[in-house]
Amino acid sequence: MGSTLYTKRQYHRKKKPRPGRGREKRPKTFATEAKAKAYAAAQKIEKYEITMLHEGKFRVDPL
Repeated sequence: MGSTLYTKRQYHRKKKPRPGRGREKRPKTFATEAKAKAYAAAQKIEKYEITMLHEGKFRVDPL
């Protein structure tokens, strides 16, 4: 088998978007409420609500 490093397929593939399922990005989740608060402070989100998705998963929802 030959190397595909120098074939046209390699260069052509870089121009195309990467294959995927085409779904939207999921929200960022955190293991603790303290980490969620720290993330909101780092992102300078002033008005937010921390939602508990299920045990051990928290999400920051901007208002």
